[in-house]
Amino acid sequence: MTKTLMLVEDEASLLDNLEEMLELEGFDIIKAMNGGEALAQLKTHQPDLIVCDIMMPMMDGFEFLEKVRAQPETASLPFIFLTAKTSEEDQRLGRELGADDYLTKPFTREGLLKAIGLRLGKQHSLSHLERERSHQSGSRRSQAVLMRIAAVEGDVKTLEDLIQEGGNIDLLDEQGNSALMFAVMMRNEEAARILLNAGADPKLKHPKTSLSVQEMARTMGLNRLAREMG
Repeated sequence: MTKTLMLVEDEASLLDNLEEMLELEGFDIIKAMNGGEALAQLKTHQPDLIVCDIMMPMMDGFEFLEKVRAQPETASLPFIFLTAKTSEEDQRLGRELGADDYLTKPFTREGLLKAIGLRLGKQHSLSHLERERSHQSGSRRSQAVLMRIAAVEGDVKTLEDLIQEGGNIDLLDEQGNSALMFAVMMRNEEAARILLNAGADPKLKHPKTSLSVQEMARTMGLNRLAREMG
């Protein structure tokens, strides 16, 4: 099924270039040149992911993200900042407001496509995990499902208890996700380190993105964690 991306960028030439590049990758594109225009578009169009600049007239990317996260129908949309603002303070603010990723200009085609693929994959994987959670009630949930849920929620105590029980720590779900992959996708670094110390394999590759867990960590901006994976 074709995925739809919303591109929010006030530089017309860059917006057109992004549109052309991503259409060639098979995406449908919705364009807007500032946050206000993008909000208006969201009333009638529901993208699968938003790629947004920060410095824009009328409504900047930070304000736009706040409004996106405040609306129930758009609150969980994957959101990637693509911006020239490179300071750690700006990146921290973006993540505090709920941005899933933060790519700086100039960017590479490969880097952008990896980020988009990872974010769309995360959304799909979390939806599948929620279905697993709802189909298996309470004590009937398998250890592997419980471990993946604990990794997503950053529930370190439950994760440690499940590891102590033994079992295959690298058991994959139907989407090809391990508990360590979920911990990295959610930026739960403490949970990821616990799994790594218990022997989880950082070289496992996700079948849809073709990224190893280590590459996922690097794409997510978790560079220290990626280095610890060897």
